[in-house]
This record gives sequence, structure tokens and C-alpha cells, in this order.
Amino acid sequence: MALAIVSIMLLGMGVYLSFKVSNHRDDKFPMKP
Repeated sequence: MALAIVSIMLLGMGVYLSFKVSNHRDDKFPMKP
């Protein structure tokens, strides 16, 4: 299913972006998984 592939891609991109942002701005994002 294409929908599953798209959702997995979006999830991966979101995790990657959140990791990148938390790395660069550690003080502005205190919440961590």
C-alpha cells in the first residue's frame, strides 16, 4: 500500500527532524523521548 509507505516516510522524517532540532537547540526543547 502506498499509504503505508508514505506514513512510514513521514514518521522517519519527523523523527529525524526532531532529533536534529533537539541536537541544535537543546535548551529550547527540554522534552526528550
